[in-house]
Formats: sequence, C-alpha cells, structure tokens
Amino acid sequence: RGKVVMVTGGSSGIGEAVAVRAAAAGAHVVVAARRLDRLEALVASHGSPLHAIPCDVREPEQVDRALDEVLGAWDRVDILVNNAGGQFVSPAEAISYNGFRAVTRLNLDATWYITVQVAVRSMIPHGYGKVVSVVMSPRISPAWSSCETTTMRMAPLVSDTR
Repeated sequence: RGKVVMVTGGSSGIGEAVAVRAAAAGAHVVVAARRLDRLEALVASHGSPLHAIPCDVREPEQVDRALDEVLGAWDRVDILVNNAGGQFVSPAEAISYNGFRAVTRLNLDATWYITVQVAVRSMIPHGYGKVVSVVMSPRISPAWSSCETTTMRMAPLVSDTR
C-alpha cells in the first residue's frame, strides 16, 4: 500500500496483470509502454491509481522523460518491473545480425538502462528499491526452445540485478 510501482511493457499481457494487481493492492502504478491507445484503454478500464506514460524503453531520452515525470509526481520508484521485451522464435543460426540487435536492444540494453537510471535517481538515494525483471528461459519453457535471443537476455539481467 502506497508504494510507487513502475511497470514497463505494462499495457498488455503479464505487464498489464502486474499493474492491475499492484493497483488493487494500493500502489501508485505507472504503466510505461509504446502504444498510447493501449495505455489509454488500460487506464479507462481500470482507472486510478493507474497512470499511463507513453515510453519506448529502447530510447534513453524517453526513459529519462518518463522517469522525470514519475519522480516529479511521487519523488521515488519503489518497485521497477522490467516487463517490456520481445523475441524472434527462431534457431540462432537463422537470426540476422539486425534481428539480433533489435532483440538485444530491447531485452538487454533498454532493461539495463532503465534499471540503472531508476537505481541511481531513486532507489539508491532513498535507500530502498526492488527490481523485478520478467524473463523466460527455453530451459524452463521447452516450447520456446528455439528462442536463443531470450536466453541471451537472461544471464546478464539476473546477474546485474542481484
């Protein structure tokens, strides 16, 4: 109750479910996602305390702007849920360099950037914070066994957020 929760990729799927549950538990929830139409629909269907911020986490300036808005309103982020992500379901040898970079830019680079910014600008100065990164592994989910780009995301994120 009263925590400030920021959820990336929060306008659908797992992110939406996390946002709605956190709001129901009494948190102030900031939902960050690329698609304004989905964000508006989410807020319209669930109302306050969901707050929508259009943000493509692949773009550092958009992350900085979104974080400025959150910190301006609540002065902190207590919990960051890194949920934004994507992948190509394909064997590693079939993924082009551009495809690989597109996935790692979203799944690794963007997640690293927003986590560091939230930590430096809020969690460390306030002496409190939790980071939850939503990841999956083909080792855990055999149906996704040809999704090597997602596996590549998991090791650095798990290591960096410990």
